[in-house]
Amino acid sequence: MLTHELAPVGRMNQADMKTRRITARSGFSLIELLVVIAIIAILAAILFPTFNRARESARQGTCLTQMHEIGQDLKLYFLDNQKYPPILLCNPYVNNNTLYSGSGTPLSAGDVLNRPFATGQKYNKDVSIFQCPDNAANNNRAAVTNGAVYPPGVPLTGASPAWYYTFDSYDTGPQIDKTGNAVAGVREIHYALDWTGTTGAADAPNQLKYPNPDENKTVVTWCSYHASVAHSDQLMVLLLNGTTKATHYSKFVYQDATHPNGPLYFSP
Repeated sequence: MLTHELAPVGRMNQADMKTRRITARSGFSLIELLVVIAIIAILAAILFPTFNRARESARQGTCLTQMHEIGQDLKLYFLDNQKYPPILLCNPYVNNNTLYSGSGTPLSAGDVLNRPFATGQKYNKDVSIFQCPDNAANNNRAAVTNGAVYPPGVPLTGASPAWYYTFDSYDTGPQIDKTGNAVAGVREIHYALDWTGTTGAADAPNQLKYPNPDENKTVVTWCSYHASVAHSDQLMVLLLNGTTKATHYSKFVYQDATHPNGPLYFSP
């Protein structure tokens, strides 16, 4: 005769109830989900700005490295030519005999033969070093712009009629006002041999039009894309002695007649 051993009913009910309680506790309640979401949001608010600052710091480092390389090329150019070039990269051409003047299709910068650093001794043929990482020109080496103005604080005023490549971040750049913000739609000249339009004993000696300017006080160029695009409070500045440094905009941008700042008055 077969017999079946039956578990006590009370014990089965207790086990079943325990399983149901475990199952019920295996999910998150709405409040617990909201708490987790709030914690994630707080962490994101803390970490994302840190990551953005780290990325911008890396872009500034790349920019400073490029500017230092340009400074070395500039010195080599001067040693061979006993003068500084009229432009760092080049002006746009429609062919290698005709400057672009607003009509026709400009050559890509890499195809222009009349580039100071790519002629003669060929100090540097890489046009990409002229693009700041914060310059969102989409690597279009043929896009051009004109109408760059002289920066406030120098005697020369008005706009240059010359055309420039848009990706070129060191011959021209966005103008930054005294509060550290970009002036909408205004590009200014950042590399020039002459800032005053005059010569003589009373003229500022720290200009590249002179053969032996004080290398510690002569500004070659500066980059304003970090302030314009990344909203940093830093401008990258290249001096003739080869020094590159990140500088607070208030030490470089024209403030007023008492604090003119700018390329003629910058004190590193």
